[in-house]
Amino acid sequence: MNTEAATTAPIVRHSSPYLPTSPRKEQLATYDVAAIRARVDLLALVSPDTQLRKVATTRGGEWAGACPWCGGTDRFRVQPERGQWHCRQCSPDERWQDAIAYAMRRDGVDFREACDRLAGGAALSTIVNKPHAAPAAAAEPSDTWRAAGMALVEEAEASLWGEAGRRARLYLHDRGLSKHTIRTWRLGYIAQDRYDAAEVWGADPAERQRVLVPAGIVIPWFHEGQLWQLKVRRRTGSDPKYLAVAGGHPLGYGLHTLKGHRIAVACEGEFDAMLAQQEAGELMGVVTLGSCSKGLDARVVPHLLPLARVLVAYDADEEGQKGAARLVSLSARMRQIHVPDEANDITEYWQQGGDVLGWLTEEVGTHWPAEAGRA
Repeated sequence: MNTEAATTAPIVRHSSPYLPTSPRKEQLATYDVAAIRARVDLLALVSPDTQLRKVATTRGGEWAGACPWCGGTDRFRVQPERGQWHCRQCSPDERWQDAIAYAMRRDGVDFREACDRLAGGAALSTIVNKPHAAPAAAAEPSDTWRAAGMALVEEAEASLWGEAGRRARLYLHDRGLSKHTIRTWRLGYIAQDRYDAAEVWGADPAERQRVLVPAGIVIPWFHEGQLWQLKVRRRTGSDPKYLAVAGGHPLGYGLHTLKGHRIAVACEGEFDAMLAQQEAGELMGVVTLGSCSKGLDARVVPHLLPLARVLVAYDADEEGQKGAARLVSLSARMRQIHVPDEANDITEYWQQGGDVLGWLTEEVGTHWPAEAGRA
């Protein structure tokens, strides 16, 4: 491929077949599609998702392997010199497609996002037909909320390790969490519900006069040293079981554990994530979105992109399985796995005497044999 010629090709408007149908046609973008194609090593892009072997030398060489979506053995074909791929099994009537289409399908993103990712975040797009303002900054807790939140974290930690927190400590130990794990994730305990004045948490008194700080085990969500959410596991029998202090804006929980790993396990809740990290932290990172119904926040995606594989181990109930299926549908890098021995979640499996590390190691070897020794 003539990279220089492709890079200097004129910018063209690209729509079908990549752009999904959308009522917001005024936001179609122009991209230097040829330059993006020239930048991308298609084999390197595809290889984390399937094992390929060279099967032909014509047209610059052709590689075959199992399709990341429909499986099979050799129906998925890649011609890297031409920058194109095709599956003869799940899309026999479709034409060859490029790296942009691959990124769209694998990562569940639109044309614009796929181009930006493949270009390494470079600003290659220019909006046409209508001026377009930059997207609003992601919601973030106020400085006042964070200051009040950190004070609560410290208060709750002290309470957990005092006499008032004895039963809460027993509850956490019963869920398999060691003293080191509890301290590392900065868990705490609040003995009684309380209501703080709105101003304490930076809330508008015109919208709410008081902010509830629920009693229970406090689970702080940190990201890059900043507090983003305060979630509370309330006493047994409370409905709902979990409440958050108003004003927080959750990201992913456990994102810091992903650094340095090729593999991660996505759990439904925080306690499962903590236990998985405690038992298998040398093998993989952990992450949770906080519930099975929560969607993937765009701010979490950059932390997942460096991963080669993600095991999705949500609860065994109907809602958990639906949530896992939704998450897995976003990327071929993800695989839904099931907790053994008819346990509902990772914690229950541990409580039954299950070997969490052994199970997760086996799952990696089952789904991605080549990764088993590289995790």
